[in-house]
Amino acid sequence: MARSQIFQDWIDSLDGNSGQTPEYANESALAAGLAKSGVGALPGGGGAAFVGCRLLRTNSQTLNAGTNALQWNFDEIDTDNFHDTVTNTDRIMIPAGKGGIYCVGCSVGLSSMVADKYADLLVQLDGSTGIADSTVFVSIAGYVSLSATGIITTTPGSMLQASINHNNTTAITTVPNPSVFWAYKIG
Repeated sequence: MARSQIFQDWIDSLDGNSGQTPEYANESALAAGLAKSGVGALPGGGGAAFVGCRLLRTNSQTLNAGTNALQWNFDEIDTDNFHDTVTNTDRIMIPAGKGGIYCVGCSVGLSSMVADKYADLLVQLDGSTGIADSTVFVSIAGYVSLSATGIITTTPGSMLQASINHNNTTAITTVPNPSVFWAYKIG
């Protein structure tokens, strides 16, 4: 049985072995070892249910020069109605009772970039507080990819958004498959 990616990433952060955990054959064995040692439980709230969302863009979005809010049209994961695919598709809203600490991030692919131009990905809380950003200066025309991840404390009703700002001489488009926006509650 394959390990969950969250579990594997956590193990990697502890042992630095990049996917190799020779001391623990599976999650149950590790959990038993942790409980016996008094360390606690696996990450994710000690067995609490996962809370968060992962949104996708399944088709391209045209972005004119300047700042453009990224729109998300598919909820791959949405545990508590964080996102609406019909109204305000550019945002993740923290539901009632779900405030706390979140890992928030976005990855987006952009096509049709012109040489000597830039694109900036910005992830924000409530339209003004920067959570994370990533900028690329294009030296060769073509496709670029941007990713930004941060950790932020939220309250119910907090709004999370991702946007692209660019100075390309013509409109650019998002590339659907690598474009994703997520918020996972971590505390």
